[in-house]
Amino acid sequence: MTITTAVLPTSERVVRRSRGHRRGGFTLTEVMVATGISALILAAVVSAFIFMMGSSLRMGQYADMEAQARRLLQQFSQDARQASNAAWADENTLTLTVDGAAVVYAYDSSRNTFSRTSAGRTTTLASGLTSFDFQAYQITGSELPLATSPAAAGAVTKMIQISLGLAQNHTSTGSTSSQVISARCVLRNKKIN
Repeated sequence: MTITTAVLPTSERVVRRSRGHRRGGFTLTEVMVATGISALILAAVVSAFIFMMGSSLRMGQYADMEAQARRLLQQFSQDARQASNAAWADENTLTLTVDGAAVVYAYDSSRNTFSRTSAGRTTTLASGLTSFDFQAYQITGSELPLATSPAAAGAVTKMIQISLGLAQNHTSTGSTSSQVISARCVLRNKKIN
């Protein structure tokens, strides 16, 4: 290795090194490659974080829908088991007689809600419904035609089943939905002639 020194007017020395020796530090190419790799890793981490947040929001929506369905089915089945009579105003409105008092269950298709009215107080049991259907059955298990003759079906209804669809929309996660079908609730206190 050859080192050449020269005395400058300011008494500074300039050291020139031969072409084979490299100074410490990174080249522009190395910095660009490291920056690109870092950007890819950061993008992957951010994408994973966003995906996990979306999944967490969707799980929260499913839990909320499940809780609504569980409360609805628990309240309805409790009333149905204790009911001594069932009367249908239409295929979406059922009046149960529970301990001598009227309890009305109604699906409102314009608001997509299912509610319970008892003693003049209305409680919304579920909202965000995408579908709803009552099914009524005789003591033999034969389904009753609620769409064509709901009033006549009330006299021989011994079992009732509910099926409903729930949905929730969120701007970042999109739509989540759930379909629920209850067991057949037997009107234990209703006498069938």
